[in-house]
Amino acid sequence: MCAPPPTRPADDEHDAVGAVPRPAVVVVYGIFVGGLALAGRSADARAVAGFVPDCIVLFQRLLGDSRMPRRYRAIVVALLGYLALPSM
Repeated sequence: MCAPPPTRPADDEHDAVGAVPRPAVVVVYGIFVGGLALAGRSADARAVAGFVPDCIVLFQRLLGDSRMPRRYRAIVVALLGYLALPSM
């Protein structure tokens, strides 16, 4: 008989070792958008509040699309890594 495949413990809070928990990211994002609104930059706050979630949905759908070739998926992942790095 074959042994069952090893199971990975469920961890909904982290995607990888050392990753930031999602609730913390949402709180920081909310503070940033709220800070823009309180600073009198409501147009900027509205733009950021709509743009970031739209980008997240776009990239999730791109990476989840089975019709997308692996080489293009790798380019999208590299682009996400580039966008996640802070500018110098």
